[in-house]
Amino acid sequence: MSSDRRNTESLLGIKLVKRLAESGKRIFDIATARKYGVDFGITSSYMPECLYYLRQMGWIFPIKRGLYSLSPIFLSGKNIHEYVIAMFLASPAVISHASAMYVHKLVTSIARPYLCFS
Repeated sequence: MSSDRRNTESLLGIKLVKRLAESGKRIFDIATARKYGVDFGITSSYMPECLYYLRQMGWIFPIKRGLYSLSPIFLSGKNIHEYVIAMFLASPAVISHASAMYVHKLVTSIARPYLCFS
């Protein structure tokens, strides 16, 4: 692939990631990327390669096959919280009241789990 073409496609990939960030898609799958990629002329067949290059450049990170998160660059320098990833992977899902209080900084420590054996 020529250098000019690769630079053009890299810019399209970066525009795609910016659009995902602006749309609040901190975690996204390949189908979502394809949907947003149409706006920039990224073909459905090229999307896996585009995502590969974005991973190589550090703009996105793989969570599992076909599921990605944005780089902290697009998230005000913060990583995505593990509860957000868990909620995306196991939908529908809920977070217990104790964990929710910890996430929202209403408590300073998480209570130790108690194991119950019958």
